[in-house]
Amino acid sequence: MEYYFLLFIFWIVSYVAGFAMGVSSIMLGARISRKIQHRSQQEVSSPRGEAFTIQTDDNTAFPEDDEPNKAEEHILSKTAKFLDKFGGSK
Repeated sequence: MEYYFLLFIFWIVSYVAGFAMGVSSIMLGARISRKIQHRSQQEVSSPRGEAFTIQTDDNTAFPEDDEPNKAEEHILSKTAKFLDKFGGSK
């Protein structure tokens, strides 16, 4: 009878230990996943290097007349710089 009691105690301890290991592995996996996701969101939300922005003095980037303004020249220079990095403006 003592043998069955020890077997029962061993079964309970192993059951609780298995449950604890399962819960802890799920929690650890969730924590790692959350850290990776948070890190990738920070990289996407804050670009590194020079951002492509359009500098305008007023709200109209492309006026009706055919003469180029500062905003159009800025866009063309930024595009040329971008294409030079990949050899596209040759």
